[in-house]
Amino acid sequence: MSDPSTAASAGRTPNPVPAPLLDVGGLSTELRTRKGVVHALDNVGFVVRRGEAIAIVGESGCGKSMTARSIMRVLPRSTDRVASGHVRFAGRDLLSLSESGMRKVRGADIAMIFQDPMSYLDPLMRVGDQIAEVIRAHGKASGEGLEKAVEDALASARISDIRRVAGSYPHQLSGGLRQRALIAMALACEPELLIADEPTTALDVTTQKQILQLLRHLVEERQMGLVLITHDLGVVANVCDRVYVMYAGQVIEHAGVHDFFERPQHPYSRGLLASLKSLCEGDAHLSSIPGVVPNLLAPPAGCRFRARCGFSMDVCAKQDPTVRLDHGKDRDAGCWLFKDGSGHV
Repeated sequence: MSDPSTAASAGRTPNPVPAPLLDVGGLSTELRTRKGVVHALDNVGFVVRRGEAIAIVGESGCGKSMTARSIMRVLPRSTDRVASGHVRFAGRDLLSLSESGMRKVRGADIAMIFQDPMSYLDPLMRVGDQIAEVIRAHGKASGEGLEKAVEDALASARISDIRRVAGSYPHQLSGGLRQRALIAMALACEPELLIADEPTTALDVTTQKQILQLLRHLVEERQMGLVLITHDLGVVANVCDRVYVMYAGQVIEHAGVHDFFERPQHPYSRGLLASLKSLCEGDAHLSSIPGVVPNLLAPPAGCRFRARCGFSMDVCAKQDPTVRLDHGKDRDAGCWLFKDGSGHV
């Protein structure tokens, strides 16, 4: 194999680094309410490559699910809107597509798994019929091939009793099988990107492990991209390659999964991991982060975490460090402790 430097010296251009499967940048989403405009997402950015699983983590209300819904463009148009940014999937900007164009992407190229199967499975339709409807809508199979396509989808979700599950209504299945049925529906058209929003909520520990192992297997076998939305850091450690931490509608840190757990940089990330550590070690005193999240009807100037941070500096009240986050780096943190070279916490 030739050395890239040798190829360059001989006048040949080395192979370029593959473009990300999903590239989100500057994504800002607003929610119109009776009290005013809520700035739910502010300058959110991240990338997903083929065969890679990333996690978007943070406390409830930080914007994780809103990010997924903005990417999929399933926001209520009467109240919510993407104000700015780009969402490039395989080179296409999804935000510039017409609604009919976006419908061709949803379920076929990008699929989403929701956290509550009973809310997204039709209680009046058999599971097999619901999966068939997705396949038929995207023209992936019809006639005699439709039944086999449904069985293949259920098999890909590691469902053994395929015919029974296909012929059952959602209420006749266990929580784990309902979640697998949702995964089968998402996989039916062989998407390139899978977005999983809290896919193991309300499942027992054994079933959670099986679902997570399945997702990791699918990423590796199919070279899919996976965006896993969760507040469970244990899930992240077992499934994901990289982590993006969100706080108050912003991405505040990103890192490889091992770097994140061993050397978190942002004070908020350190607080999250400290609370997990105290639980794991059986500490009688649960570590917590003082204060409350800011009001996103009128976001504060500067760093949104500064009022809860023990390392706040003058610059934190004046300039927002997250605008300088570089998602091209292996890791970065939106914190002035690292941006101005003043040291580490």
